[in-house]
Amino acid sequence: MAKIGWIGLGQMGTPMVENLLKASVDVTVYNRSFDKTLPLVEKGAKNTKNVEEIFE
Repeated sequence: MAKIGWIGLGQMGTPMVENLLKASVDVTVYNRSFDKTLPLVEKGAKNTKNVEEIFE
């Protein structure tokens, strides 16, 4: 399974992550406003409060 780290959940980022989740991709998301990650976590994404964790 593919693993993707996504930084930025604006008007374009959120729908793109939603499409990746629908395709069963393992996605970890980061956004400066942590609250914006929560709806995607409910749909199956993982979140992080630290952008460096995306690259681990």
